[in-house]
Amino acid sequence: MKRALYFFSTSIFSFVFIGNCDASEKLMDDWLNLEIQKGQLEASWSQREQDIEQRLSLMDLELQKLNEVATKRIEVTSDVDQRRSELLQKQEILEKEQSLLKAQLKEAERYIKRQFPRLPPPLQAEWKTQLDQFSLEELSNSEALERILALVKMAEEFNNRVALHRGELEIAHPSEDPLVVQVNQIFLGISQGWYVSDDGKMYGYGRSTAEGWRWWHSDDADRELGQAVDAKLISRVHRMLQNPTTAEFVALPVKIN
Repeated sequence: MKRALYFFSTSIFSFVFIGNCDASEKLMDDWLNLEIQKGQLEASWSQREQDIEQRLSLMDLELQKLNEVATKRIEVTSDVDQRRSELLQKQEILEKEQSLLKAQLKEAERYIKRQFPRLPPPLQAEWKTQLDQFSLEELSNSEALERILALVKMAEEFNNRVALHRGELEIAHPSEDPLVVQVNQIFLGISQGWYVSDDGKMYGYGRSTAEGWRWWHSDDADRELGQAVDAKLISRVHRMLQNPTTAEFVALPVKIN
């Protein structure tokens, strides 16, 4: 039987074996196979390790992007919530302002109705035409405000000038039926007025009172003013207003409440 001396060396241990040659060759083959398998395993693990590290790196990048997206969503959500909160606050303020404006418009409507009877008759007619064309309850706040301001503007314009008007006037008589005559009327703003008939026989004085606009006729006008009213002077003023080139200083009697 042959004997041989073999020297084995691995990364872990080294030894010397002396024995049967056939058995030694088999042992050598087994050892070599193990070393080959070990090398293959190490190479395979090295490749898998690289793959795993690469996957982990990709997963870290993906996780980082997901975190960025989540952060942006949180920021966007926060901005949206903040914007929504601001809009709700503005809406609440606007609703309060609209409610306040509605109450003010109702008060303005009540004021107009109180003032309506106190206006000179021609202006009352103009206001009535406008008032009959709309109801504040059926209008939006902006439309109602526009209509009210239009009425106020009409009153201001009338109050800032001397107005002429020709129309029928009903004059009451204690013992007779009311007499309706055509008269020429002169209005100084919205508080004072005079009238005279074409023949100068009918004349009077009017003004705005707490109960509304009122006319005083002939002797009653004299007593209300505390002095005689000259019908000729009223006619003279009327002619001057129709023809301003002939204007001159004249004085008509007034009464201030």
